[in-house]
Amino acid sequence: MRKEILFAIIAGGILGLIIAFGIWRANSAFTSRFGKTGKGTPTPSPKAEFVITIASPTENSVITESPVLISGITKPSTLVAISSEEKDYFIQATENGSFEQKVELVGGINEIIFTAFDEKGTEATQRLNVIYSSEFAKTLKEEPATASPTPKPTTSTESAGSVREIVEEKIEAALKNPLAYLGTVTDISEETLQIKSNGGEILQVATSPETTFVKTGKTAKEIKFVDIAIGDFIVAMGYKNGNNVLDTKRILVTDAPTPTSRKAIYAQVATANKKDLTAKLVKTQTEVKIVPTTSVSVQLRKDGKLSKIKFADIAEGDIVVAVGSDENASFEARSILVIKP
Repeated sequence: MRKEILFAIIAGGILGLIIAFGIWRANSAFTSRFGKTGKGTPTPSPKAEFVITIASPTENSVITESPVLISGITKPSTLVAISSEEKDYFIQATENGSFEQKVELVGGINEIIFTAFDEKGTEATQRLNVIYSSEFAKTLKEEPATASPTPKPTTSTESAGSVREIVEEKIEAALKNPLAYLGTVTDISEETLQIKSNGGEILQVATSPETTFVKTGKTAKEIKFVDIAIGDFIVAMGYKNGNNVLDTKRILVTDAPTPTSRKAIYAQVATANKKDLTAKLVKTQTEVKIVPTTSVSVQLRKDGKLSKIKFADIAEGDIVVAVGSDENASFEARSILVIKP
C-alpha cells in the first residue's frame, strides 16, 4: 500500500513538472512574440520607394506623330529632367506626383531618360524606348467611328459581367496599339521571322504581302522579304495578336542601337567662370567639373517659371541640374537648369 502511495506521489510530481514546463514555454513564446505586456508590437511600415513610373506611352510603342505627350508619376513635387535624343526638358511633378510633357522625337528608335530629384539630391531614373515612324501612319486603315451607346443602369447580377467586359475592352484596346519588336534575326521561314531581343527574349514576327521592308543607311531604300538575312537587326512595327506574334506592317533593317550615355546630375556650384563650373553632387558631395557644349541651353527657374540665361550668369552657390554625359574626366552638359538658393 505504501509503495502505491509513493508511486502516485512521484507520478503526480512528474505530471506537475510537465504542466509547469509547458506553461513556461507558452509564456516565453508569447512574450518573445508580443512583448512583456502581451500586446502586439506593430511592424513599422516600410518607407515608400523613390521611383519614377511612365504611364504613357508604353515601352517600344510605335508613335506616328511628334511631339508625343508623355505622362508618368513619381515622388510628389520633385524636379523631373526628361532627356530625349536631341532635346531636354525640366518640369516639376505635381503635389500628387504626376507629370506630363510633350517631347520631340527623331525618326526611328528614341531612348528617353527620365530622372527625378528631391531637394537632398536623391534621384530616381527610368528609361523608355519608343519608335517614331510617320510612314507607319500610312499603313493604317481608318475605321468608321461608331457612336458610344448610352449606358444603362446595371443590377448587382450584371456587375460581374460588366467588369469582365471592361477588362476585355482594355485588352482589345491594348492589342490595337501599334508596337515594335526589336532584335537580331535568328531564323527565317515562309513569311515569318524569328528574332532575339537585346534582353535575350525570342520573338515571332509575321509578315504579309502588305508589309513594307526598308533598309536604312545614308539613304533609306525599299527591299523585299528575301533580302533579309540571319544576323540582321530589325525593327518590326505592327500589332501583337493573342499569341504574342507581331503582325507587321513595316520592317526596318538597321544598326543595333547602343544604350545612351546621357544622364542628369544635381549639384551645387562651388566655383564658376565663363568656361566651366566646379560643383559638388548634393547627395554624395562628389566633386564634378561641368563643361558646356557649344550649343548648351541654360535656363533659370524662378517663381515656378523658366527663363533663358547665359552660362556666364551661373554663380557660386547655385543649384544646377545638368543633362549630358561624362567626357574626359568632366561632365559635358548640353542643358542646364539653374535654381537660385
